[in-house]
Amino acid sequence: MDYLNVKISYTSAEFCLSFQLEDPNSNFLRIFDFTRPMAETCEATELKIKRTMEKTLAKQYKRLKKTSDEMNITIKLSDNPNKSHISTLDILKDSEYPVEIFNKTYSIVWNTPSVISLKIIKCILVGFPCYPVTKLENADESLAKFKWFRSITFLSKEQQKNVVYERQWTERGKKCLKPMKITPPDETNESQWCFIGGSSSYLPTTEDVDHWLLVECIPKNKDTEGQPFRTVSPVVVSAGPGKCPFEDRHKFTKERVSNLGLRVVTYNLLADLYVNKQFTYCPPYALEIAYRKQFFLKEIIGYNSDLVCLQEVDTKVFDGDLKPRLHLEGLPGIFDKKGGQVSEGLACFYRTDKLRLLQTESFTISEGLQERPIFRRVWETVCRNEKLKNRVLQRTNALQAHVFELIERPDRWLIVGNTHLYSHQDADHIRLLQAGLGMLYFEDLVNTLELKAPDKEIALIFCGDFNCFPSNGVLELMRKQHIPPDHKDWTSNVDEAVEDLPLINPIRMESARGTPLYTNYTDDFKDCLDYIFYQENRFNVSQVVPLPSEEELSANVGLPSVVFPSDHVSLVADLTWVTNKGS
Repeated sequence: MDYLNVKISYTSAEFCLSFQLEDPNSNFLRIFDFTRPMAETCEATELKIKRTMEKTLAKQYKRLKKTSDEMNITIKLSDNPNKSHISTLDILKDSEYPVEIFNKTYSIVWNTPSVISLKIIKCILVGFPCYPVTKLENADESLAKFKWFRSITFLSKEQQKNVVYERQWTERGKKCLKPMKITPPDETNESQWCFIGGSSSYLPTTEDVDHWLLVECIPKNKDTEGQPFRTVSPVVVSAGPGKCPFEDRHKFTKERVSNLGLRVVTYNLLADLYVNKQFTYCPPYALEIAYRKQFFLKEIIGYNSDLVCLQEVDTKVFDGDLKPRLHLEGLPGIFDKKGGQVSEGLACFYRTDKLRLLQTESFTISEGLQERPIFRRVWETVCRNEKLKNRVLQRTNALQAHVFELIERPDRWLIVGNTHLYSHQDADHIRLLQAGLGMLYFEDLVNTLELKAPDKEIALIFCGDFNCFPSNGVLELMRKQHIPPDHKDWTSNVDEAVEDLPLINPIRMESARGTPLYTNYTDDFKDCLDYIFYQENRFNVSQVVPLPSEEELSANVGLPSVVFPSDHVSLVADLTWVTNKGS
């Protein structure tokens, strides 16, 4: 017997009736969800369900060239003669009998686990894990069961040509041959599918190339399990690009570091909204976020890191891909959108068996400059130059700050900063201001934590895309701890010159990866912009993962490419906390 799942939402004064409908006359199979007001009568609910199903099935019958007269839709939630005056919820609560929908009987269940949505990623490559994007209700995601199937049929040569036409149709602005729609096998026809795996993700092999994948999810909680839900991949499996440079880097990170160490990653992912015509040397398909995210996900997971600081993270990519995938690896994430209207921001992921999150904060640097007393001296200086003030206030760059307790050493607290500074070429003065404000903030945070917990040993790691060259003032501020009022960076734009502003940084920082030649590599720009700064008297660097060679970076002109998902490369370093190293 099938089930009619009744889900109640007391906050919105609504309830939802969820059931799976199968019509053998039209090979129709679908889960319906009807959200209705709690006070709605049973008769009104029956009428609403019937009209919706008639409308939905009419399209299916028309496609199959069948008449609507062949539909025999019956809806009977109750035999109660007073159902035109009694609410559906009251009827169902008191009902001792199953309900009837479309000549099938359904047993009533309440708030059982259910699948709200289930999707497979839009780019499936051999050698790259394929995972479902799920939204469950009344279910524990960690208990959900998954089954993977491969289609018996595969994409024919004629259909493969059609895929090429479809790609050209998109890339050339619909000026070439329009493709025909390719329909995958019916998900309900068991003879069309063979079982290939039973875990939450699936690693496609060469045997899967040109075949569709199907995933089935069975939602569960500690008490019961719900009805299975299936979906078919929107595309067939494609051959991967072959060996990727990050796979050689993974040879240095096969094992996690010891409990006294921390492996730190910083990575600018290249947000989708910044992928434009400047990367003409990269094939358009390799610029698609559906393609690129397969690469940076596999790369990040393979580093076995304890801390991952990311910049230019698309909101949708964080919610739908990074957050659920890295959570399965024991790395929950914190996302903060940068200021303004853009849909990208900063993300930090941390290893829960090594770090306990104590507090977190994020703010737009320009807003903090105006509002926070610790920045008053800098704000007064900025206000003396109207052009400087206007440009600074227009910047939407943000700063993330997280405080962790080391689980193996509760007497040690770690501050982790993450940022992405302004990128314009004439803005060395803006970047130096932003970095200086960041270090003023961390100085104040350290002092606050020391007053709160004087018995704790506190250390700082500051990661990000600082958009500054090794010769710029940001590196000098971190390493030498002082910027004089006549520093050259203050006049990088003469009209916006910063006057009479010395900066002092009491926390001496060092770059874990030093100053490599390149962390950003495109056809017309190549330099070092990204850094993992660490408190010099609190850590030793025990390992740095080698960067790709220039030969690898230039193999396809520049980054991004078919094997590099961003115009930046990731930095990976192992740090060991030490006590009384000296100052």
